[in-house]
Amino acid sequence: MNSADPNTTDASALKLPATAAQQGIWFGQEMDPTSPMYNTGECVVVCGALDVDLLEVAVRRVLADAEALHARFVRDEDGVLWQDWARRPRWPFHVLDLTAEPDPVAAAEAWIAADMARPTDLAAGPLVTEAVLRTGAEEYRWYQRIHHIAVDGFGAAMVLRGVAELYTALANGEEPSGPGFGRLSTVVDEEAAYLASDRFGRDRDFWTTHMADSPEPVSLAEGVPSVSGDVLRRTLLLPAEEAARLQRVAAGARASWSDLALAISAAYVARVTRAKEVVLGLPVMGRMGSAALRVPCMVMNIVPLRVPVDTGRSLLDLTGEVAAQVRRTRPHHRYRHEQLRRDLRMVGTERRLFGPVVNIMPFDYRLRFGEHQGTMHNVSAGPVEDLSLGIRLMADGGLRVELDANAALYRPDVLTTHLNSFATFLRAALDAPEEPLGHARMTRTVTLAELRRARAEAPCPPVGDTTAAAPDVLALVRERVRLTPDVIAVEQGERRLSYAELFSAAERCARRLVAARVRVDTPVAVLLPRGPEIVVAILGVLLAGAGYLPLDPGWPDSRLNGVLDDAGGPLVVTDADHAHLVAGRPTLLVGGQEDSRSDMDSPHRTPLPEVPGEALAYVIYTSGSTGVPKGVLVSRAALASFVAAATERYGITASDRVLQFAAPHFDASIEELFGALTTGATLVLRTEDMLESVPRFLDACAEKGVTLVDLPTAFWHEVAHGMDAGEGELPASVRVVIIGGEAALHDRVERWHRRVGPSVRLFNTYGPTEATVVTTAALLRHVG
Repeated sequence: MNSADPNTTDASALKLPATAAQQGIWFGQEMDPTSPMYNTGECVVVCGALDVDLLEVAVRRVLADAEALHARFVRDEDGVLWQDWARRPRWPFHVLDLTAEPDPVAAAEAWIAADMARPTDLAAGPLVTEAVLRTGAEEYRWYQRIHHIAVDGFGAAMVLRGVAELYTALANGEEPSGPGFGRLSTVVDEEAAYLASDRFGRDRDFWTTHMADSPEPVSLAEGVPSVSGDVLRRTLLLPAEEAARLQRVAAGARASWSDLALAISAAYVARVTRAKEVVLGLPVMGRMGSAALRVPCMVMNIVPLRVPVDTGRSLLDLTGEVAAQVRRTRPHHRYRHEQLRRDLRMVGTERRLFGPVVNIMPFDYRLRFGEHQGTMHNVSAGPVEDLSLGIRLMADGGLRVELDANAALYRPDVLTTHLNSFATFLRAALDAPEEPLGHARMTRTVTLAELRRARAEAPCPPVGDTTAAAPDVLALVRERVRLTPDVIAVEQGERRLSYAELFSAAERCARRLVAARVRVDTPVAVLLPRGPEIVVAILGVLLAGAGYLPLDPGWPDSRLNGVLDDAGGPLVVTDADHAHLVAGRPTLLVGGQEDSRSDMDSPHRTPLPEVPGEALAYVIYTSGSTGVPKGVLVSRAALASFVAAATERYGITASDRVLQFAAPHFDASIEELFGALTTGATLVLRTEDMLESVPRFLDACAEKGVTLVDLPTAFWHEVAHGMDAGEGELPASVRVVIIGGEAALHDRVERWHRRVGPSVRLFNTYGPTEATVVTTAALLRHVG
């Protein structure tokens, strides 16, 4: 082995063998050399008058001391992979002033996205790109892209922190010697010594025994996990109260907050998949007690964490089990997961080692650049085989949750659903940490079929014998069709349906349902993607006298079939693209030629039924945060009462353009859908690209002339924060913002009011699904 210092002048000595971690990444990149999937990126937002020239000096000096960033990777005739410094590739330092752009932040994000999409040639380099993008008078984005073969997340953070510290010292007139990084050769030598030691053999024996009888890892996706070049990301910032609760509950369990977070993650995966044992992937730093603690390089490992989820035990018990598993495996964390997979293959155990990866991130994401504050934002952490859940405590006390997913396995809306469901599950788990995981409060009450049987014993009153004080929602929609038939009722991109077109299509759907012998006061499932067709189907089900049960096409097969079985196997309204998800079940296909045929002009057309107010309007299944999903039945009278109250409270009129943000299987969608259609407003269906960033969301709302938005509080927090950071402004068209699901942060509300002024009304709402969408709505006013 040649472990010479790469800073020496002997060209023959300027190379080191690649480490095991680097070899795994090299082989992965070789499978598709043109893929950018192993690019990792960090963006530091600096607020203040940054000295760009001084920053470049600091960056170049620190990077010069980080040897792993300057290697080229070559394989010799014997198949040995080397990292070679005989010719250090030149790396660029870009400086761009984007302040003249219409949207500087969006321009910066586009530039970063384009750079992240560039593949890296490991044989030629460079492995790193640096850039400073000016996005405001005193706002800069320092961006760093490094190939994963050079550094892991801890190593990248070391470089960023080293640059910030050197910049600050130089700005203060000091002349430090450098960041003090260790030599990469010590890491290579240390690994060689480990591979030749008895400890390596003991670690191999431990893991092969530990994993010999492990179950097949479960996934929240339907496809087969595999490395993909595209990664989707969704983030959620939970308030400081939740982080404090997490720490308090962990202290009560005599465990760390990270152990508790792992236990909650395992319980969530088990709840969704109904697995009795979950095998998570646990990223480990691999640096404690090692020379790598001072060396920016790639040494991070992922180890399997087996978690039996016994529903008879509590979350506190599960946390103790997780903590014990981590303690038991910790002495063996150095053993590479790639090697373990090869070992198990040798003994005939060919399977993935783990399912979703849960990354507890301990880094402090704040940096100081002289007198200016900087905050690190991860752009990409590299490829994701299946799903990666990141959890970290923020400097301001909040709890940040990130979901990265393989784009080949998860749709954006499905990922958003999982993120919101996990947050809800986390809160519920912290509410009842001592209750058994199988307790009714933690799992379920009764099935929908049981509720339907109970209702059958108390049949609906005769038509007209109803106590509903509010008019039926269908009657209100019919009136809008009569008064304004040509007004646009539903809009998505370039697709538009007038009120007349919408109701005509809904009636055709209803007659087909009645002809299919759908009965009044029974559920009909609707399995369609977000679009005008699902609005038509919902109205069609109601016109047929049934109650609609919205399903998400992105749900795992276990959840989809679990809900349908629990509901008693109802008819499913779907289209040709999704019919395979419910193969073998009774279906009604829409969207094809059959859907376009109408018996409206036939003298023998199928009549539509009269429906009592206490008949079923819809069924919403809860997320399962306090147990497996349970069906909540809501009557037409309850729906009518809620819609009347909501439209009056928010002041919705025919001139409004209401954004339909929530997924149809969330009850917030009811507030949006019927709030618009019963008043003659236009329902603007959200598209997935609106969720890509705060600027894109605000720009899309402005482009579509949205006047009313109804957002989860956590997403509104992100929007408000983005506006504070200069990432966009609330469109002038917006007059009402409704947030719900949790309390709004006081300081965020105050800053919001100071920014947007009193002309925009901000409502904070709350209500359990069982109580028909919303039970309380508070108008948040500026009190500063």
